[in-house]
Amino acid sequence: MQTADRKYQRSNSVVSHWSLVICFFVYCLLSTVYCYSQIIAPSPYEIYTNEPKFNRTFIKQNKIKTISASVVDKPDGEIIRDKGLAQVFAFDMEGNLTRQYFNEITSLEKTEIEIPAVYKKGKVIKKAHTKIDYQYQYDTLGTEFFYSSNGYLKMKRVCIGNFYNSTYYEYFGDGLVSRQTLCKETNIAKSGEPFKLGVQTIISEEKFEYENLTPTQVKKKFLNDEGKPYKQGILNFSNSKPMDESYEFVVGFIRSGVTYKYDLHERLTAKTMTDNSSGNSAEKITYDYDANGNVTAEKRFKNGVQTDEIIYIYDESKKLLTSQADRQIQKASIKIIKYEYTFY
Repeated sequence: MQTADRKYQRSNSVVSHWSLVICFFVYCLLSTVYCYSQIIAPSPYEIYTNEPKFNRTFIKQNKIKTISASVVDKPDGEIIRDKGLAQVFAFDMEGNLTRQYFNEITSLEKTEIEIPAVYKKGKVIKKAHTKIDYQYQYDTLGTEFFYSSNGYLKMKRVCIGNFYNSTYYEYFGDGLVSRQTLCKETNIAKSGEPFKLGVQTIISEEKFEYENLTPTQVKKKFLNDEGKPYKQGILNFSNSKPMDESYEFVVGFIRSGVTYKYDLHERLTAKTMTDNSSGNSAEKITYDYDANGNVTAEKRFKNGVQTDEIIYIYDESKKLLTSQADRQIQKASIKIIKYEYTFY
């Protein structure tokens, strides 16, 4: 282990305490420290999976095996458009997300069918016409997740055509990510057989260091191939919850930041992200909850303008999510998602 790694491991117990929170940004895909009784649990760290953020503990307790989502669009003033789009989330018995896959439209085929005229008693009662039929062509894309025996995410593999983008994670002893490696890989297994690695090419590699500044503040460093920091950030906490993050590149003026707000029940109510890499921009997400602690609404804003409002609907038990409606304001359309479940 490198000297910096040993130095980090000799840090006091406060850093180890914060590591349980910080490392969520990698291995806590569908889990949360704020709420264990609801299926949706917004977390400060939202990566890898599409909305909603399912609660790992809830998935385990309710023995959920898969969650299937069917997606349709309802443009304003028009009928519902069902394009056959769907997503599937698969979980192991520990509540970990193991697979996530969805289909996307790759092409649209147009077929013209000539319909002959209809006659009755020698008279045309319906003229001949051409019927146009559209057929969507799909491609299925998927992501697989693999975990270590202690529950850390150790690898994520994304299928992209004939190639795979695989990200590998290594950790310090207490769970903080020490290394993240992105590779491009080929699969030489026969169709229908498990993945078998062919050619692997490393695309990028990042190493990380952490330094305890105060009992409520941690410094994170991003290291390049030479082991030198090219980016660094400060993370502030209160009562073990992340309150804000601020990052900047060592060279240049690119900065980004995230701030979090919570309610009296320690649930995440707002998340604001700022970035100046391509002009100053700010994105914000807010969450509303019902008396049972379920997320009922989510609003998204960009530079002060609302872009989306998502409504979540649950079954009579107020536990399982049955559907959600995403009002896409700029598109003047509503995306409707319905959920179905299988269980162990």
